[in-house]
Amino acid sequence: MQQRLVLIVLAVGLWIAEAFVPEFGILGIGGIVAFLLGSLILFDVPGERLVVDPHMLTTVGTLLCVGMAVLGYLLMTAWSRVPATGIEGLVGEVGQVIERIAPVGKVRVHGELWTAESDEPLNVGDKGRIELVENLHLRVRAL
Repeated sequence: MQQRLVLIVLAVGLWIAEAFVPEFGILGIGGIVAFLLGSLILFDVPGERLVVDPHMLTTVGTLLCVGMAVLGYLLMTAWSRVPATGIEGLVGEVGQVIERIAPVGKVRVHGELWTAESDEPLNVGDKGRIELVENLHLRVRAL
């Protein structure tokens, strides 16, 4: 009986490992296969009256596959999003010049004041798109 549980324990271990591995899918699919095989072997004992319906195993396997596919889709959409916070989130944003930039001045972005540089002069009230953030200085281009 204990040897028969090994595949189910392996399946749970693979699912846990899936959470800590940067790739997605292989360990989860292996866990589903191990779970289904372990379930079939666990209850396929000659002379026992306890039997698992194959339709139930099919349903559980299908639900696990659908769950993995939904989780994979959610992870892929989260990974493809542009950062919304931090320095990476500033690139591409539009700021308003509050101190003339020729070539260095001040820009307000997200309610914060930043030192900005530009190749072209920008006057107070102009808007500029942030192209680069380096050492807490913004490189800005006029809109």
